[in-house]
Amino acid sequence: MLLRKTAFFLIALGCFAQILFAQSGPAEYFFGVRKAIYDKLPVSFSAQLTGKQIEKELEKIPKNAMLDGSKKPWVELIFQRDAGVSVKVKNVDEFYEDLFGDYVRFFTLGNILSNQSEQSLSAKYDFSYFMDSPGTKILALKLKPANSENKLHLYVDNTTKKIVRVDYLLGKDLITTTSIVYVAKKGKKDYLIPQKFLVKVFEGAQEKVLIFDLLNITFKE
Repeated sequence: MLLRKTAFFLIALGCFAQILFAQSGPAEYFFGVRKAIYDKLPVSFSAQLTGKQIEKELEKIPKNAMLDGSKKPWVELIFQRDAGVSVKVKNVDEFYEDLFGDYVRFFTLGNILSNQSEQSLSAKYDFSYFMDSPGTKILALKLKPANSENKLHLYVDNTTKKIVRVDYLLGKDLITTTSIVYVAKKGKKDYLIPQKFLVKVFEGAQEKVLIFDLLNITFKE
């Protein structure tokens, strides 16, 4: 009976903590989620970034731009706690290294994995709840830069504190929506690394789907 009461108390305490987390101010909630995600990430990780769109663009690189003609170019994604996310084409000259520089925004989890400090992000954005339902599984935050039509909607799994989807809007128009899938990695502790990104790009009435995967993930602890 004592064990049952203890278990019930722990479950109730966990639910109460989750509700308190969701009921905090939107900026406080964002930085709490950011900390929770960073706590489950290694100091740095790198991987090969793949996808049909990437392979299609890599095929257009002329052979005389490759450093080693016997090897194909490939794309490396690197995350470092103090530098954020970078995407570089490897085995090519400098002109093509940043070919996918514009893609970085798909992989930062709505500025969660940026190299910007809490102070910098606080000054840049107005934070508000877009879908405020404490106690529910998904809670959404809105990040809006001052004097700008752009905004981000971040959908958070309230149980695991993961960013599961990021929408980028210009005014009322949805420009991109990115869904994120994570993979567990075992090191000195259990890590959770974003591994698959499904991006829908909206251009007028047209919709394009881009799927990106991280392969051969390596990390430093």
